[in-house]
Amino acid sequence: MFIPGTGINIAIQIADNDAIMRIWHNALMAEGAIAMASAAISFTLTESWRAAMVIAHDIQKWLDKRRQKQLEAAIAKGRAEGEAKGRAEERSLWQEWNARRLDAESRGENFTEPPPNGKVG
Repeated sequence: MFIPGTGINIAIQIADNDAIMRIWHNALMAEGAIAMASAAISFTLTESWRAAMVIAHDIQKWLDKRRQKQLEAAIAKGRAEGEAKGRAEERSLWQEWNARRLDAESRGENFTEPPPNGKVG
């Protein structure tokens, strides 16, 4: 930024003045302003880029947390559905076993089939 600014300043001075010493004097007098403008532009661009990187990092962290929560919720939902299905299947096994037991009792037969949990007595 500084070198192109200096070149542009000298070109403007040449176009506006005739005497070479006056051109150089005016150009050197403007160098402070050019240096300040260059520094300000460079600082602004650098800080804008840094801020964009910080924001992008924060967004990424937020997205990661959100994905983690969604994953945990999906796992919890799957676990709950699996447990409910398991309980329903077990209940069905016991109901079928009990129906066979009651049927055998009503016919006066000896029912020897072990219960679904395998424990007798």
